[in-house]
Amino acid sequence: MSRNFVDFQTMKSIVKLPHDCGPLQLLHMLSRCEKIQTPVRRAEKKELNEAYKLVKYKFEGPQSKIRIQTPEQKAFVLLQASIGRHHFRDASLRREMSNILEGAFRVLAAVEDYAREGSRHGEVAVQAWLMRRSLYSSLWGDKDGILNQVNGITHEMTKKLTNNGIKTF
Repeated sequence: MSRNFVDFQTMKSIVKLPHDCGPLQLLHMLSRCEKIQTPVRRAEKKELNEAYKLVKYKFEGPQSKIRIQTPEQKAFVLLQASIGRHHFRDASLRREMSNILEGAFRVLAAVEDYAREGSRHGEVAVQAWLMRRSLYSSLWGDKDGILNQVNGITHEMTKKLTNNGIKTF
């Protein structure tokens, strides 16, 4: 806890992670951390709901009825939006996204340390490392390609280039 500056409630949620957790469980665990969460403001709801339509992982339930209204939902969307390189027009959302990333890096480092030294579950450590790499590089995996790393190239442009046989620059 003290090595990575993680509070007790977050450490309890780290200990409760299943031994076969994947990226979705890690994202939910990260978004439940109160130190990472920020309140949802009325002006942000429209942009967050638009970003939710573009993220990889969704909440359970009918998608047409889901609206981003809680700090946990906001953190869940902002974490995935940072990986997907979604650009927000609102400067406060961009600032909060970078603050959430800093907190997520600390929590994921604590997950790695606990999985490596405490519980000795290698799969949890690997998934935490992969999530931290995804957050750092803004890519979900190796198949995302190098085109997504170039600033200014949107997902639509990447799809068009890939469909035309261009996979690198």
